[in-house]
Parts: sequence; C-alpha cells; structure tokens
Amino acid sequence: MKINIFKYFLIFLGFLISLIFYLSIVGIETDKFNQQIKDTVVQSNKNLDVSLKKVKLILDPFKLKINAKTIGANIYYANRPLELEYIKTQISLDSILKNKLVSSNFEVATKSILLKDFVKFIRAKSNKPELLILETFIKKGHVILDLNLNLDQNGKIKNDYKIKGLLKDGKFKFFNGIDFNNINFLFYIEKDKYLFEDIKFTSDQIDFSSKLLKVNKKNNNHYAEGKIQNSEAVLSDNLINILNLNNFNLKNTKFSSENIFNFEITNKFKLTNLKIDSDINFKKVIYDNNLIPNYFSNQNSEILLDNHKLKLIYENKALIANGAGEFKLDNKTNKIEYTFKRDRNDIEFETNLNIKKGTLKNQKIIQEYFPLIKDQINIEDHKINLKYKNKDFTLKGEGKVKLNKDFDYFKYFYNKNDKDFEFISDINLKSVDLKNQEFLKQFFPSTKKFLNLQNHKLNIKYKNGSLTLSGNGNIKIDKNYDEINYFVLNDKEKTNFDLKLILNQTDFEIKNLNYKKNINEKTNLSVAGILKSSKNLNFESISILDKRNKIKINNLILDKDYLIDRFDKIDFDYIDTENKDNQFIIQRQKQNDYKLNGLFLNANSIVTNLLKSKKEKENKIFKNNFNLKINLNEVYIDEIYFVKNLQGLIFIKDNEVEDANLSANFENSKNIFFSIETKNNGEKITKLYSSKAKPLVKRYKFIKGFDEGNLDFISTKKNEKSVSNLKIYDFKLKEVPALTKLLTLASLQGIADILTGEGIRFDEFEINFNNQKNLMTIDELYAIGPAISILMSGYVEEEKLISLKGTLVPATTINKTISKIPLLGKILVGDKTGEGVFGVSFKIKGPPKDLETSVNPIKTLTPRFITRTLEKIKRN
Repeated sequence: MKINIFKYFLIFLGFLISLIFYLSIVGIETDKFNQQIKDTVVQSNKNLDVSLKKVKLILDPFKLKINAKTIGANIYYANRPLELEYIKTQISLDSILKNKLVSSNFEVATKSILLKDFVKFIRAKSNKPELLILETFIKKGHVILDLNLNLDQNGKIKNDYKIKGLLKDGKFKFFNGIDFNNINFLFYIEKDKYLFEDIKFTSDQIDFSSKLLKVNKKNNNHYAEGKIQNSEAVLSDNLINILNLNNFNLKNTKFSSENIFNFEITNKFKLTNLKIDSDINFKKVIYDNNLIPNYFSNQNSEILLDNHKLKLIYENKALIANGAGEFKLDNKTNKIEYTFKRDRNDIEFETNLNIKKGTLKNQKIIQEYFPLIKDQINIEDHKINLKYKNKDFTLKGEGKVKLNKDFDYFKYFYNKNDKDFEFISDINLKSVDLKNQEFLKQFFPSTKKFLNLQNHKLNIKYKNGSLTLSGNGNIKIDKNYDEINYFVLNDKEKTNFDLKLILNQTDFEIKNLNYKKNINEKTNLSVAGILKSSKNLNFESISILDKRNKIKINNLILDKDYLIDRFDKIDFDYIDTENKDNQFIIQRQKQNDYKLNGLFLNANSIVTNLLKSKKEKENKIFKNNFNLKINLNEVYIDEIYFVKNLQGLIFIKDNEVEDANLSANFENSKNIFFSIETKNNGEKITKLYSSKAKPLVKRYKFIKGFDEGNLDFISTKKNEKSVSNLKIYDFKLKEVPALTKLLTLASLQGIADILTGEGIRFDEFEINFNNQKNLMTIDELYAIGPAISILMSGYVEEEKLISLKGTLVPATTINKTISKIPLLGKILVGDKTGEGVFGVSFKIKGPPKDLETSVNPIKTLTPRFITRTLEKIKRN
C-alpha cells in the first residue's frame, strides 16, 4: 500500500510539474477576468473603458504569480478609442483560486497610433487650450507607447509609473511659417522626469539632430536641457525672414551649428531662464547695402562674408556673440573679428576689421580742394575697431591712403552717443596738391595753380559742434618749400584761426604798400583772428617780420563783404621797393577817427593814383566813413622829391575823399597845398598848388625833360563829370618826342634842336579840359614861351584813340604879326621884325601807340590865337 501511495504521489507530482511547465511556457487563455479588469479601469476613472479579448495566463513558478497578458485591446476615454498592442500584469495565485483578479502592476503597450489621435484622446481627458493648439500644429506622425503602471489599493495609478515610446515621421506646422518635418525620437517618462533620445527632425530642408534632451519637473515647473546640432545646409528664405536678416543676401549661405541649451517652462507654459550656448559656422554670407558703391570704387552693393565661426551665448535675457571670419571687399579677402552683447534693452558690440587693400571713391568735397587726386583712392593695411555700447558708438582705425604718388598714413577716431559725436584724426601727408585760391595771387605773384603740401602732420578734432584743425609741414607756393604751422578752431558761434608761415625764397608782396619781400631773407608771416557767425572777420593780429622790416596790424575787422569795418592800430616800419624808409603808425582814436603819425612815408604810388583819378569798384575797401588826421615828418612824392611836415585832415565818405586839407613844405621854404571840398549839391572842388611842378609833371612818361616851374590846378566834379583847369608857370621842356616830331615836320629844325638840347622855356602853360568816363575833352591848351607858342584842342579816348589839332607858331612870327597892329604893335615889339619865319597848323590822330602827325603851313594866325597871346602879354 505504501508503494501504491508513493506511486500515486509520483504520478500527481509528475502531473503537477507538467502542469507547471505547461502553465509557465504555454499558459492558458480565458475571458473570465475581463469584467474584473474593466471594473478596475472604471474604478480608476469613470470616463475610462476598455475592450478586451481573452487574457492569456502564464505561471511564474518562482514568484508564485501569474503573468496575465491580453493582446489587441482597446481603451476608451469619453468614447475616444486608443488601440493597444497588449496589456500585461502579474496576478497572485491566491486571487486566481478565489476567482478574483487582484493586481497592482500593469504593463501597457500601444500600437502605432496617429499622433493627432493620441492628442485627441488626451484632450478628452484634459481639454486644455494648449492641447488644442498642439493638435492644430500636428500635421503628421505616429507614436508608440510602453507604459508600466502600479496601482494602489484604491485602483489609482501610483507615481512610480514608467513610460517609454517612439515618435516616428512627425510633422508640425506653426503659425509663423516654421515647419518641422521627419520628426523621430525615443522618449522615457517617469514621475517628474522626461528623457528624449536620438532626436532627429528637418526644418526648411535643414537636418537637425540631438542625442539627448532632459526635462525635469519641480514645483509645477519644467526644466529642460539638451544639445542640438545640424549638419551643413543652405539657410532658407523662411528662416531669414524669421531672424530678420533681410539686409543680408543669404540665398546660397551654408551653415552648421552645435547648440547646448536649457530652459524652464512654468505651469502657465511661459518660457523662462533660457540659456543657449551655440557654435555656428557660416559660409558665403552676402551683405547687401546700396550705400556701399557710393564709397568703394570697385565694389557693388554686396559684400561676401565667408568661413565665419560664431559663438553665441544666451543667458538671463542677455545674448553674447563672438565671431571671426573673412569678408571680401574690392575683390580682396580681409579678416574680421566681432563680439556682440545684448542685455535686455542694452546693446553692445565690438568689431575688428583688417582691410588689406581697397579702393575708395573720391568725394566732391575732396575734389573741390584737391582736384589732382584721382577718382579712385587706394587704401592699404587698415585696422579698424568698431564698438557700440549704451547708445555710444566708437570707431578707431589706422592705415595707409594713397592721395598722390605715395601712400600716406591716417589714424582716426569717431565716437557718437545719443546726442553728440566726436571725431579725431591724425594724418601724415607726404605730398599732396592743394588748389590755389585766387586772392593769394595778389600777395604771391609767382604762385602756381596748385600749392604743394609736403610732410604735413595734420590733426583734426570735432566734438560737440566744435571743430579743431591743426598742423605743420612744408608748403610750396611758387618754386621753393616754406614752413607752415596752422591752427583752426570752429564752434557754433565763431572760428578762431592762427597761421604762421616762414617764407624763404618765395615771392611775397603787398602792392598797395609798395612792399616786396627780400628774396634772400627769411620772412615770418603770422595771421591770427576770429571769423564770427555774423560773417565778420576779425584779424586780431597780422605781422610781417624780417631783419629789416616790420608790419603789424592789431584788431582789423572786416564785414561779411570783406570791407574794413575798423582797426585799432597798424604799425609800419619797412623799406619799400623804391628803397625808401616807411615808418608810421595809424591808430584809432575814437569810433571813426584815426590818426596817422610817423617819420617817413613814401607816397609816390598814392600820388600816382590820385593823379589818375579813376573810380574803380575794386577800390571799395572801407565799410564806414572816417576822419584821418595826418602828421608826417617826411613824405616822398616821387623817387627824388619829398616834402616835410605834411599835416592836415582827410574825410573819407563812401570810399572817396569827401573833404581834405593838406599842406607841406619843400626844402628852401617852397610849399604845396592840397584841398578837396564837397558842397551840399554834390559838387566836389579839388585844388592843388605846388611851388615845385616837376615832381608832379615828371611822372608822365611822354615828358622826359620837364624842369623848374610851379603848378596850380583846380577841378570841379559833379555827376561823374569833371571840369578842370591846369596852369604851369615859368618852366622848361626837354625831350618831348611828340613835340620834336611836330617841329621837325614843320621844318623848324632849329627849335627842335633846342628842344633836344638845353630845352625850350615856356612862360606859361594852361589847359582847360573835362573828363567823363573814359573820355577826356581838351577845350583849349595854350602855351607861350620865348621860342614858340602852341594853341591846341581835341580829345583822348582812353587806350583807344587820340585826336588833337592846333597851331604852332615861332616867336618871330608872333612879333611880326603883332607889330602890324597900330600903336599897340610898336609899343609891344618895336619896329623890327624877323624875316622868313612862318607858322603851321597840325593834326595828331590815331591809337596811343601808333599816332600819325600831319602839318600844313599857314600865312595868317587865327583871331583866337592872337587874342590868347595878347592876354598873356598884358598879364606879363
């Protein structure tokens, strides 16, 4: 019996082992527990439901538990289905024996579900607005999920759940036009932890990838960190618009990047604490700006940027960028480095440029003053630094610029803030040609069309509306170089200037002063003053100094038309071109009252201008009317003759002498008087008396042998017409070519010989004439002397035509004629008369340099000639 019992035991044991093997390997299928599973799901959430097929049970003999698994189930939430691959759980043997399914752990795997359907399913559980937006963005994609869930005693899911899954072939399209295509990644989710791996997606034909993305939840906020990169790709138009890079032509731009980031998403889906660390490589970036061709000659509006490596760091709303690369300007490759920082509203950047070679376009303002500079200006080896911070922009640079044959060195600084800007430049000019100014020619008669500046060191500063220009170097005004030093300060109201010029062998003259620089001596020319905004020009000091000469002017003020408004003092101490000393001072006494005091003055040129009596527009040099009181010890009126103790008063009105009263003495007590009187009706009367006529007459070139005599002149001028009378007494003529020719033609060779020898004496000369514009009309010219007498009239049109006619009679003919007058002839000339002597009528006509003279003998004298002769005889 024991044997039978043991036998049955072995059979039972074998059956039990076989059953265990069968249940452990093959298992069984049943739908007995389907209702219990559905009840458990409903217990966790009343809106949930599940559709199950048969449950397959497999024994786990070691844990004494049953692994339950159902395939092809569906789960519903609010009647929205979700297809499952399987549901798997472990059940205790005790629950099976009690015919009650009790489990605390479930493993759920879904089939490949459309991503949009999955979001709809979740929305059925939690209809949040962001889920609706997400559903709108989703255009394509499938998701597969594996869930590991533990339930508590109440059937609620515990927080130790684990979810892993796969998103495949996703596509998102956002409102701003960005598309994400071919989205694929793995994900792992636990309580407050999200892990994404092997992320890949495409946007605008750019492939992006990331090995790892982590998201952790803390205090209802989500913290994400990860790394994303893209392989080299062409930057798309859509991304260019999004990044606001429309000034850049990026159609063929290739770039690659690696980006490390982390950020926080609040429970209200607000992105905060964003940090990005990016390394970006750019190739073939084209910057387009229409202003570029205005300054660069061989450059269109596009600049090529290539091989740029850019480092971007974004943290706490601050962006920092550091980059370096190449840019192509004027077909030359150059280097550039740059940094950029943006902290909220504050922007800061710095750029370093290295320009090897370039060609600038010449600008109009440069061409105006430097016309010989070519249209294309070459630059080389320029190092430029650009900075911007808190609305403050700074540019610093240095390099070589070719303005002429050689390269010159330029150094420059520019700064601009919100309101003001500053500019500083140091320039070393080897040689450059500056356009000469017309007004300089009257002081530098040998000057050329261009002034050459050599070895100039020039400093330019501009700040807050104030411009300073200073420099020194050499300047070639005519044939040789001179030293020059200059300073100009311009602000809003005025311009200060200071010029110092050391003239070596340069011609320099002041014609109005009859001053000319000694070519063998150095002359220091200094000019300092102020140009005011009212256009008044104030020369605070002008000085011309050398070993023998000194001219100083203090506080000379010119108005906007460059007319002299006033001056304080002018000190002259120089030797003029006639080798005459000039030592005198003109000083302002009151508003428009001046005093001229001095030892010596050469007035030769002044007298010449007065005798010419021309009114020219260019002679207008004074703005105001003024009085001039004169007291001079010695005044030369020509190269030889001088007067002493010149005293008197002159009143200048509208740049003309309105009134004058001057007197002086020759040697041996002879004197000279000069006066001008202007009446209320505008009539101007000029009087001149000189007990020496020679200094005044000899300056006329056609009279070379005038000697002795005294002169009396009076002229009345009104409405631009003058009527004048000139008388000269007791003088002698010698070497008068026109008169010599006339006597020769009249066969009066004896008298002609006297004229070219010791000279012909005249007792009296008188001329009545009038002037109007360029025409002088001679009403009558009469001269009588012991040898001959002349009566003449005619006109002279200045520099065009001379037309004169008259009568010339030897003294013997006059005596013979007068002797025939009853009683009076006997008293005047006696009974004797000469024989064989006759008179002539003559005409002189033609251009001044080609006069033709004709004579005809006469048998009788005109009554006018006789009358004039008798008047003279009676007076004598």
